[in-house]
Amino acid sequence: MNKQLSHVKPGQCPGFEGCKAPICPLDASFLKATWFPNEPICQGRAYRRERWRKVQVRISRTAKDHETCYTAAMLSAVRQVRGGIMGLNPEDVVNPERLNAWVKQRSERGSFNQKGVESAINKKLDTHVPMFGGIRKRRQLV
Repeated sequence: MNKQLSHVKPGQCPGFEGCKAPICPLDASFLKATWFPNEPICQGRAYRRERWRKVQVRISRTAKDHETCYTAAMLSAVRQVRGGIMGLNPEDVVNPERLNAWVKQRSERGSFNQKGVESAINKKLDTHVPMFGGIRKRRQLV
């Protein structure tokens, strides 16, 4: 089991025995488990802020395709959830090459490059109009 998830034991989660969520951080097969968007999501309070769970909630609300599945690694790699997001076919999840390609594609998609960040900052500073003193001049990036 993952080190960061070992702080809660199955007996400490009140819903562990009756939980129907296929991806459970207390389960020994947590990293290999698959989840479809129409299946239940872990309701454990200790995991509500975990990235993979937040992505699960967003996908369950927006996904149009309920025939593809996701693993915890796939959910952690997603940077932005849109309505057209698709996981992998269940047969492809067991293929490490397909799984790694999917994860790599999603983790690179949402990353920022330095030029993009700088241009966004410049654009925001150039259009800023101060509220105080009635002076309306553009700010310069120093």
